[in-house]
Amino acid sequence: MPEIDVTEEPIPEKIRSIRNWICWREGVRDGKQTKIPTKPYRTNGDLNLDVTNPDQRRDFDTAWDSLNDSRVDADGIGFVFTDEVLIVGVDLDNCRDPDSGDIEEWATDIIDRLDSYTE
Repeated sequence: MPEIDVTEEPIPEKIRSIRNWICWREGVRDGKQTKIPTKPYRTNGDLNLDVTNPDQRRDFDTAWDSLNDSRVDADGIGFVFTDEVLIVGVDLDNCRDPDSGDIEEWATDIIDRLDSYTE
């Protein structure tokens, strides 16, 4: 998996308090490297998170603190999009050159047209 430089500053205030934040860790599922949803808090139980269970999600600050807590096995944070939260996400895979970090022209066109928060 490519290395992801995560910072908290650009996350919009409007979505920080929404309890749809989770952590994830790198792992292998079905023979492929992937992001495995992980509870955004310390637990003595199962680390895996059921993304359909809202009780396992947290606000941004809790997920961020968990990501930076050495006792939590997490490599990143993510947001769970649900029908209850009126936020749309667009996932543009394979749009960044892994060496230079440059974004492909087709992706830049989409980003410019959306004129919204982008990470």
